[in-house]
Amino acid sequence: MTDVVNYDLKIYYDSLTGSDYITGYTTGWVVDNYNMSVTTWTKKANLAIILSNTVPGAVGELYSILGRPTYYDKTWQGDNTLKFSPITASCNSTMKTMRREIIAYVKNITTRSIEGIDGWIEIKLDCYVSGSIY
Repeated sequence: MTDVVNYDLKIYYDSLTGSDYITGYTTGWVVDNYNMSVTTWTKKANLAIILSNTVPGAVGELYSILGRPTYYDKTWQGDNTLKFSPITASCNSTMKTMRREIIAYVKNITTRSIEGIDGWIEIKLDCYVSGSIY
């Protein structure tokens, strides 16, 4: 049986471009004062990809000017940097009109099983936003 899902989010890892991304269905996306929390439902195999391409907590604050902090990936290799990108071709999603692409550094990853949906998991990524949030 083929899954019929209108994914509305790509999470790029590794190179932040090209084909290095997972897809998911966004259930939450909050940005508040350079903190970001994204919750997505995705295939369980995608959790392993995210975990092997992040080092949660490897984030530092470089400087703060006029209350605008600038964070960096403490791995210095981009191993804790993700790009969250709304999928513009998703026909049933308003995500593309509500959010723009954001690069962020992972603080914490939590998961929760989705009861009744075999092979899927909920992933919550708490991050610091890179650069300007507006």
